[in-house]
Amino acid sequence: MKKRQDTPLSSIKRLNEALKENPTSINLENAGFEIFPKVLLDRHDEVKEICLINNSLVILPDEIDQLSNLISLDLRDNKISVLPKSLFRLRKLVKIGLDSETLNSSIDVLKRVDNLRELHVCGKTITDRIGELTNLRKLSFSGEA
Repeated sequence: MKKRQDTPLSSIKRLNEALKENPTSINLENAGFEIFPKVLLDRHDEVKEICLINNSLVILPDEIDQLSNLISLDLRDNKISVLPKSLFRLRKLVKIGLDSETLNSSIDVLKRVDNLRELHVCGKTITDRIGELTNLRKLSFSGEA
């Protein structure tokens, strides 16, 4: 039996505040999420930018592709090991932020994101396969703090 993960009340409050403040650009940096807030999928027509820097996310849902208007997704400083294959269906996604470990295991997924132009990477090592992302126009890299 799987252990149920409860989202802390403070994280839920922060999500509600972010949705009220700017429903197109959701900033949930340092919000304490361990699972992706699926309520964002319900707002798939509105959401254009999601910042989930420095949470404890382990996985993104396969349904992430429902966010058809998503332009920017920042997942740096999380625990995501690999991106879902459905990410390539995000036709408007141009910018993504990742940990180097996530990047290194997800090159094949990112190669299929046709409009990806900016990649921001946080970590100690970066894969030699970065050159396979031929649509990139901007790459930034920062080591771990």
